[in-house]
Amino acid sequence: MTYIKIQKNPAFMTEIKQIPKAKQNTTAFKPCVVYFVDTNYFLSYFLDRNSDQQLIVNKLFKQALQDKVCLYSSSLVFFEVYWTAKSFYQIPHQTLKTMMTQLLHLNFITIDNKGLLLESLNLFTNGSISLEDCYHLVCAKSYQVNSIATFDKKLKSSFKKLSTLQTL
Repeated sequence: MTYIKIQKNPAFMTEIKQIPKAKQNTTAFKPCVVYFVDTNYFLSYFLDRNSDQQLIVNKLFKQALQDKVCLYSSSLVFFEVYWTAKSFYQIPHQTLKTMMTQLLHLNFITIDNKGLLLESLNLFTNGSISLEDCYHLVCAKSYQVNSIATFDKKLKSSFKKLSTLQTL
């Protein structure tokens, strides 16, 4: 398999810096077309895999920065991007963590549970705990869970280390 490099999109980033911050109009509400951004759009944005797709993604993201469209995605898409980049593209751990952090810092895209996902990435340091389990830990903490039911020994151990949760 060929190595896929993380695409920083310098031309797009330059365009982002040149776009003035939109003025807030408090007197009138302007409806906007809302797009759901799926996994393959993020993969095309971050990975050097298809230049035609990158142009399409960059155009949509630029429109969002200009408040011409609204973008939404889900935590499930976040995990699909992670899994595909890790499994199919074999992105190294630290590069993958950086990419996923950058994805969550695309402030012109609303992603559900973004705060929990960011906390999960903070726990996801050396790969000893999967990103998915880090998310489980953060969710449990946010719901003030006081016990866990799992057969996963790593997850049980992580709960014991990170909280005072009881395990079954």
